[in-house]
Amino acid sequence: MSEIISYRAIQASLERCMAAQPPEGIECSLSRDASLLGDIVGEMIWRKLIDIPMNAVTGKHLDALNRWIVVDKQEEENADAA
Repeated sequence: MSEIISYRAIQASLERCMAAQPPEGIECSLSRDASLLGDIVGEMIWRKLIDIPMNAVTGKHLDALNRWIVVDKQEEENADAA
C-alpha cells in the first residue's frame, strides 16, 4: 500500500463497505467499519485534504481501512471509471 492515500481511495473504500454492509434498522445505523471510514472522510473534508499519509490513520480506523481499501491498481482504475 502506498505511503500516501487519496480522499478518492478512502471514499471508494467507504462506498464498498456500505454496499456490503448497508445501514440497518429504523435508525439506519452504519456498520462499525462504515462509521470509522466516515470519520476519516469527514476529517479530510473538514481539513480540506485531498490525500493523507498512511501513518496519520491509526488504530481501529486503520484496521477498517485495511479491510476495505483496494490494493489492486486495475481494480482501483475500474472503480474510478464507474
